[in-house]
Amino acid sequence: MRNKIISNFSYFALLYCIFAMICTGCGGGGGSGDEENIDKTIDYTIPWVSIEIDTNFDDWGLIDSVYLDEENDEDPEADFEGTDLRRIYLARDDDFLYIMFTVADGSPNENAQFTLELVPNIDESGAEGNYITLARSIDGKWSSGIRVQDCPELSRNYPSDYVGVGNGYIQWKVELSAIHFFEDRYIYAYIHRFTPVYYPISDSATTGIRVHLD
Repeated sequence: MRNKIISNFSYFALLYCIFAMICTGCGGGGGSGDEENIDKTIDYTIPWVSIEIDTNFDDWGLIDSVYLDEENDEDPEADFEGTDLRRIYLARDDDFLYIMFTVADGSPNENAQFTLELVPNIDESGAEGNYITLARSIDGKWSSGIRVQDCPELSRNYPSDYVGVGNGYIQWKVELSAIHFFEDRYIYAYIHRFTPVYYPISDSATTGIRVHLD
């Protein structure tokens, strides 16, 4: 009986999170927005390509980067090697969303988290209901995951074979079906070191890119 009550609680908690995202505008591309940035929007349809996540990026060869970031623009208080974001790549198939970041200063930092956040408006990172895809290494083992702002019930964790790291790049994948609100979201990217303590974000990009699946 106790297990059934817990199961029912988790189910209704999940429904509450989804309902809250819809009502607050976080799930449907609503919200106040930034009127000054509307003319900066670039619409981008994510190409349909199946990517093999491994230690090279040959599968990305026919895909143009969706965003090019400035070099050497890291926060001086968090300027660690392997945290200078350079390019962002996206791809998808029926099952997965694939993400690749390249960095301008060596191999991706093993003490950093590499994050792509899907936001309802250009500069609205951290809002309730935002979907976050990430890759990070804990105790020397890389993994990827999905986090949903203020809705931990929607989080997902994926094993190390969902992440591939090489010289100057990191690629990862997450289940597309786990991202309930995707269409018309903007992408916001950032890299920050989180061990041995949480440092300021090393590098970030408010891209103005609004993504579509079709």
